[in-house]
Amino acid sequence: MKKLIVFAAAAVLAGCSSGWTPLFEGDSFDQWQSVNGDYFPEVGWSIKDGIVTSNPEGVRGGDIITRKVYGNFILSAEFKLSPLSNSGIKYFINPGTFEKPNIGCEYQIIDDKDFSDQVEFLQEDRLTGSLYDVIPADKAAADFNPKDWNQAIIKVEGGHVEHWLNGVKVVEYDRFTPEFDACVAQGKFADCKGFGKFETGHILLQDHDNSVQFRNVKIKELR
Repeated sequence: MKKLIVFAAAAVLAGCSSGWTPLFEGDSFDQWQSVNGDYFPEVGWSIKDGIVTSNPEGVRGGDIITRKVYGNFILSAEFKLSPLSNSGIKYFINPGTFEKPNIGCEYQIIDDKDFSDQVEFLQEDRLTGSLYDVIPADKAAADFNPKDWNQAIIKVEGGHVEHWLNGVKVVEYDRFTPEFDACVAQGKFADCKGFGKFETGHILLQDHDNSVQFRNVKIKELR
């Protein structure tokens, strides 16, 4: 594990050593369901030895969400990507609000390096750590290797939101400002009234036709 992850624990998670809840306990998906309804996909997701894998056999099961909703929180998760994989951790997901049930703020996770060789132009706000299609991540110092284990941290306190990657803060924004609204208006969520404004919502792990691994997924609720 990279030393920078230790720095993240010292900086972002200082004073938060207690009160954490694992979102996967043992090899169980009990805290999760499909974004499409009150059931868990029969295919497309596996868990073994604490490692959660999307598309383990190349069969898509769809996005999954926590059964519980969250408001102010710190979410920490480690992830590792297969070549050309694309995924994300979304928050403030409220199925039934928008045309698609999985629309919400997204901590983008993508194989930046291999995609850059395959795609002529990959927008900066669609690279790892970004608030997808809204705010690009500044991760020059984050020591990101898609094929290694990396740590994502999402911190929400009221309107203030931070994305961290391997101990480096890569995105910071206030979701209740005109500046945020202007960024949203320039992208694919322009017609999603109230995007990013919910008081609470589900956490979502995205299934995007690729094999992505997650581990040590945990959350601490803040007052």
